[in-house]
Amino acid sequence: MLNVAENRMPTLKVVIQSRNRKAFLRESLASVIDSAKTLPSGVVCEIQVSDNSQNEECVELVKEIYPQIQVISRRPNLEPHDHATKILKEAFSDYLVLFHDDDIMKINFLPHLYQLLTINTQASAVGCNSLYLINGMEGKESFLKQDNSLIIIDTPDKLIDKYFLYGNQSIVPFSSYMYDTFKIKGILPKKKNGNKHADVAFLFEVAQRGLLIWTSEVLMNYRLHESNDNGTVSISSKIGLLRYLRRHVHERKSQALQDFRFSIMLNWFKVKVKRNYNYFQWTASQKLIFRFLVSGVIHRFIFTPGFRLFFLRKFIDYKKIYKN
Repeated sequence: MLNVAENRMPTLKVVIQSRNRKAFLRESLASVIDSAKTLPSGVVCEIQVSDNSQNEECVELVKEIYPQIQVISRRPNLEPHDHATKILKEAFSDYLVLFHDDDIMKINFLPHLYQLLTINTQASAVGCNSLYLINGMEGKESFLKQDNSLIIIDTPDKLIDKYFLYGNQSIVPFSSYMYDTFKIKGILPKKKNGNKHADVAFLFEVAQRGLLIWTSEVLMNYRLHESNDNGTVSISSKIGLLRYLRRHVHERKSQALQDFRFSIMLNWFKVKVKRNYNYFQWTASQKLIFRFLVSGVIHRFIFTPGFRLFFLRKFIDYKKIYKN
């Protein structure tokens, strides 16, 4: 049963968030248009480009090549969370996709996720598997195992396990989600809840409204490039997200939160030593923290199988992603 009135056609809005990447936007927009053509005939699909660039190149591109596509120029520029907030507040369709200008949809992205979301009426959002795209070439490594399965996230805490629990970390890209707009109404990303990582807090709240369903079928390409925002580490953003989660995760002593906290400490220490790996040149406090972290790593290797699996996967994934 569709979550729409019986006397009208269901509506889907796809918004591509763009910023200073004209060439990527051209590819992304073309893939969205192609996928939209394969939707069921009764679905009204609106495609929009929300441009947050520092110049007019992306806006001019859309107007020249795809004059039928609505493009909104966000001037003055918005912070990433404010940009997403603006789009969410402007969404009045039944279903919504927040896509990124550097990612590529497979032809069956929209029809597959639309069917998955409308069949599962308890779901607030559905997401999909993705293959990495490096230097324009599709790799073999995917976010999830390609086993034709569905992963059901029926509690927000289970979502956090998927993000942070060593040995259990396996997620889908944020840009892969299709949302039931009615169910996520009022949920907005907030800077205080993790700044550049506020998407995790956003999804945590989405999971409170209904199921999150992930399909292992590869329906998109996730592009890796020098300007990827997730390629940089922001300790303050991670701490902000940790504070949010510690207030809202049901299991206060969650192992996932402990693992997240430990990973933040490892990142923080790496920044503090500033790549000066000469132990004898460190300050007394740096040496103390180092010994604490080493003891934590050893403890996890001995008593936490997932921690050993995490490092093994990291090593294997790194080789697969950048070798293929």
